Amino acid sequence: AVGTLPGAVEGKNPTLYAGTETFTLKNPDSFYSEDRTKLYTFKNWTLGPNTNLSPDDGRTTFNPLIVSPDTEGDLIFIANWDEVNVYSLTVNKHVSGNAGETGKVFSFTVKLTDGNNQPVSGNFGGENGMTFNENGTATFPLSHGGSMTATGIPSGYKYTVAENDYTAEGYTTIVTGGTGDTPAADGRSTSGTISGADASVTFTNERGAGRLTVTKALSGNAVDDKKDFLFS
Repeated sequence: AVGTLPGAVEGKNPTLYAGTETFTLKNPDSFYSEDRTKLYTFKNWTLGPNTNLSPDDGRTTFNPLIVSPDTEGDLIFIANWDEVNVYSLTVNKHVSGNAGETGKVFSFTVKLTDGNNQPVSGNFGGENGMTFNENGTATFPLSHGGSMTATGIPSGYKYTVAENDYTAEGYTTIVTGGTGDTPAADGRSTSGTISGADASVTFTNERGAGRLTVTKALSGNAVDDKKDFLFS
């Protein structure tokens, strides 16, 4: 804005905005609590105790807030917020079968988008959570009994969880859990939407080893049942 602010002397607040142009306050961005368990989104502006817009149209809340010349008072503008419920996404890992390797590390990729299908970046869950790059992608390893959780996800966010392909190593992948999830045709991924509750998906990799049994039978009236026979 252009103009003079009378009264802005020795650190005192002005009592009259005498600019020649109207200006609009920029709405602040949404932000998370430090532990990322709560999300706050901007709701509206209200005026400080001694701030009076000119002209006064009788409103007490504003979004956007437009400040015109001749606005009187201390020029105090208060931002008000809505607390948005947030939820979590957990990926669990299990290995089964008589040939399953419980110490083996399996690689996962999670993609996260907002309600407008735009990629979401940043850390969700701190040191033990998921960190998404600018493309909305997080990668991490898990072994048998392990899990990874992303917290602070609002309703309407969409996710896809995929495991790398281990079929060449003899593993079959089974994906379970996650209300409303849609398993992919390849059987190694699942997609869903956070809808007012925490989501949890489990990837089980199963690998079994078969057995070959060789049985020797003897017949005839001159059988030597003490004789050893060699097989290869």
